[in-house]
Amino acid sequence: FPCYLNMAACELKLKQYSSCIRHCTKVLRRDSSNEKALFRRATALLEVFELEKAQKDINALSQVSASPGVIQRLSFLLEKQKKKEQKRYKNLFHKTDA
Repeated sequence: FPCYLNMAACELKLKQYSSCIRHCTKVLRRDSSNEKALFRRATALLEVFELEKAQKDINALSQVSASPGVIQRLSFLLEKQKKKEQKRYKNLFHKTDA
């Protein structure tokens, strides 16, 4: 259980986001309110543009008494990724129109 959290932390730093998500999910199956697992999974989900899933984790994290600064930081990253995604789609469709 703690090993999965440690592995997820390492994987997040190494940018191995799918492994991080998988290990955090294992922790959350046993303890759905584990703050570290929710934070790490939300962060990894943001990096792979799984924005709806990240939003769910951010919402869950806000329910389990995470610090407002953590929620604010994740929410900021979520908005940043949404803008990147919108720009990417806009450019994709703009290029096909030409």
